[in-house]
Amino acid sequence: MSKLAEIQPIEAVTERDIDLLIIEELFANVDFFNWIVSNTIKEPDLKFVKAFHSLSDETGETDIAVLCKNQRKKTLLLIENKIDANFQPKQAERYRLRGENHIFKNECNKFYTFLVAPKQYIVNNDDFDFYIEYELLKEYFKQWTIDINRSKFKIELLDLAIEKYRRGYSTNPDERAIDFHRKLYEYSNKYYPHLQKDKINPNAPIGSTTFCFTPEIVKNDKNTWLCFVASGKAVIWLGQMADKLDDVKEKYKSTLTEEMQIEKAGKSIAIRILTEKIDIAESFESQEKLVRKALEKVDILYNWIKNNLYKNGIE
Repeated sequence: MSKLAEIQPIEAVTERDIDLLIIEELFANVDFFNWIVSNTIKEPDLKFVKAFHSLSDETGETDIAVLCKNQRKKTLLLIENKIDANFQPKQAERYRLRGENHIFKNECNKFYTFLVAPKQYIVNNDDFDFYIEYELLKEYFKQWTIDINRSKFKIELLDLAIEKYRRGYSTNPDERAIDFHRKLYEYSNKYYPHLQKDKINPNAPIGSTTFCFTPEIVKNDKNTWLCFVASGKAVIWLGQMADKLDDVKEKYKSTLTEEMQIEKAGKSIAIRILTEKIDIAESFESQEKLVRKALEKVDILYNWIKNNLYKNGIE
């Protein structure tokens, strides 16, 4: 029994474990919801309605979505939970796009984006509306004066998660995804060498579905990204430009084709061309025609950058 007493109750904590910890408290403990609101958005009389896990749409997946209401207004809290995994490209912006989609569908009147993570992780990622540190969650549970054993268990889970972050990044590589990334890299560099596909991810998880390119024309521009997303779009992201959306639309309206859409994406501007969806869980060979079509759209965006963005410049 002495050896068992030294063993941790959970061998390895995952982000899903923390997701469910948060969702459980939201449903079971109104004080927890009120504590989150008072430490972040500070909206009076906001009431919890329901929480959702892994809520997905065409823009990606929200780890935790929390539906709230205040009188007749509905608010969504869109929560990204991270222990140590890297962000997907423009993940914060895609959370905001997802929120805009919920408004368009009349599912809420407004939304806020949250990042919940260890403190040091949050220090390096500042594109969300609000932040909740794991360490702050621990302090909340330490204040419980009842149900102390349940509180201790939650604190232990959070400690394990924080320690996992301190040990460094680890992935759950998927052989199908790794093979798909490798073959796409080879295919792109063979037929579209000027796009200069980013290096292969040797530990790609199955959820690694954004493919980025670093051609010479954007290599030294930290605010411009060129990608395609397997869910169905090729994209140029212009970082920190959202407040100039109207000016950019006016300046480049004559250069945009009918298939190119320009819109705000969080703090950025996104110029998109829709593509067919690609399933990286399938073999690359079975998806090759779709990949080729997606790369054709990326190439259109590349040429637009080359002939317009850097020809005229953005003021």
